[in-house]
Amino acid sequence: MRVLATVCRTMAALALAMPLFMPAPAGAQALTPDQTRQVEDIVRRVIKDNPRLILEAVEDMRKAEEAAGKAKALATLKAKRDQIARDPNAPVGGNPQGDVTVVEFFDYRCPYCKAAHERVTEAVRKDGKVKLLYKEFPILGPESVFASRAALAAVRQSKYLEFHDALMTAKDRITDDQTIKIAQRIGLDVERLKKDMAAPEISRMLEANADLAEELGINGTPAFIVGDALAPGALDVPTLEKMIAEARKVK
Repeated sequence: MRVLATVCRTMAALALAMPLFMPAPAGAQALTPDQTRQVEDIVRRVIKDNPRLILEAVEDMRKAEEAAGKAKALATLKAKRDQIARDPNAPVGGNPQGDVTVVEFFDYRCPYCKAAHERVTEAVRKDGKVKLLYKEFPILGPESVFASRAALAAVRQSKYLEFHDALMTAKDRITDDQTIKIAQRIGLDVERLKKDMAAPEISRMLEANADLAEELGINGTPAFIVGDALAPGALDVPTLEKMIAEARKVK
């Protein structure tokens, strides 16, 4: 659908641009019906004779949109650096006094997030000076939202990190029942957990995470912020280590 919309915009732009190359009657304010048909015929001939023009235009627009998105994300990162890296509501892992902060957006039902979990844990453990901020970003349906609400509620029982790890390493599909079973297994007070899950503060945290993700152009999981760099996708250990090293140089 996005490509189709881009094609339509490209064709519209061609149609609007063509009159610039045609002589217009003196004082004319609008195209006559005959001129309109001429423009349409020219556009059709150009597209028919040069079909690659559309593909090239689509690719150029895609690149332009991508560049604009990256520029906007970078501006947001710089403007909200302190707000992002020092979010008092985000659960913290790694070294809370670390000199580099890694922010992770994730969904417990995302297989790529699960794959990245072990790598991120390894990289943070090996470094020893990295602060890891967890941004719950449940985008894969109600069961994801349930798991995220449960994880954030576990903060009140000082078991977020243990619960997060258990959810990420679970072999079974994360459902509401599975989330509760995992909570029971690690010793959470489930009845208290269920009450805490309904707290409006948790709703506000999830909404804030979603708003920030939108500002940064994050529409999938996992996604990472390391210093002023934004990296979508499941990073491997060497790439994450390199990004941490680069962020440390800037300090």
